[in-house]
Amino acid sequence: MSSDDADIKAQFKTIIESMNDIKKGQSSMQKMFESKLDKMKTELMSSIDDKFKVLKSDIDLQWGQQQTKIEQLSNSVESIMNRLTVEEGVVAEGSISGAMNVNQTNQSYQNNQVNPLNNDEVTVIASGVPFEEGEDILIKAKQIIAEINTEISENDIVAAFRLKSKTRTTWIC
Repeated sequence: MSSDDADIKAQFKTIIESMNDIKKGQSSMQKMFESKLDKMKTELMSSIDDKFKVLKSDIDLQWGQQQTKIEQLSNSVESIMNRLTVEEGVVAEGSISGAMNVNQTNQSYQNNQVNPLNNDEVTVIASGVPFEEGEDILIKAKQIIAEINTEISENDIVAAFRLKSKTRTTWIC
């Protein structure tokens, strides 16, 4: 039986070595799969992060565009409100500089004629005009308009006011 025992031991030894080789192979495969899964996970997360960054950038860009449109609309509404206030003040009290000119102009435009204060062709909105403490915006408006168009006389500018932003100015010529 000793020869049979030796054969059985040799077979068991071969089986054990094969099992150890299989375990090593499985361990190697497991490490390879884990490595590939980690690489896939990293690439997927990187791709998702990149897509989120692009999406965030697009959202920020659109947000900025909408904010700009809202600011422009707000400035337009404010300008219209200021024009109405100026017109009401001129008509009711004659309280702004050049009120006599406005009243004379209003009289000549009666009988379904367009009021020059409501006419976009004679209203100038300027932006980027530097703000100075104690400025006389009417004088500044007359100077700037005179530099742009010499055909407009200083007496044609009847009102000027500055919007809240301090860089946008409206002149009624």
